Amino acid sequence: MKAVFLDRDGVINEEREDYVKSWDEFTWIKGTKEAIKELNLAHLLVVVVTNQSSIGRGIVSPTVVENIHEKIQKELEEIGAWIDAFYYCPALPEEGSPFRKPQPGMLLQAQRDYQIELGNSYLIGDSLSDIETGYKAGCKTILVLTGKGKDQLANMTLKMVRPHIIAQDLSEAVKIILNSQEG
Repeated sequence: MKAVFLDRDGVINEEREDYVKSWDEFTWIKGTKEAIKELNLAHLLVVVVTNQSSIGRGIVSPTVVENIHEKIQKELEEIGAWIDAFYYCPALPEEGSPFRKPQPGMLLQAQRDYQIELGNSYLIGDSLSDIETGYKAGCKTILVLTGKGKDQLANMTLKMVRPHIIAQDLSEAVKIILNSQEG
């Protein structure tokens, strides 16, 4: 099974400095729903992997995050699209969780749960932390320039991990993936 792993904030929805704390604060990035549907039509597993330290900080509860994910699914279903699985890590950065990106724990758990071929899968993110996660799991990586992506690219040094591909947004990243699948 091949998968496309998606970071959430900054890839699917607009990034917020103060976290997405409710559905009212969730704003889709233009073209995202349709891009996810294209992945579904190509029979690629779509898996969201997202750090949600807002839980660990006591800003939101796991129930709030899960409700946001349910509403994402509901809106996707309206256009015949879906996300196959959501994985989130509530840990704070200093806790050293193997599931918090840039560690690959969420991807490795999804691999076990869905028999995913990580070497034939992609991770799409808007941060170099996402890209590092993809490398550690053995995935191809795509940095999108939405969310934190432009700033991350501008501040990248030679010592930092580099994405395999850079795309304007999720829509362009999906086109690149689908074109590579045809070849």
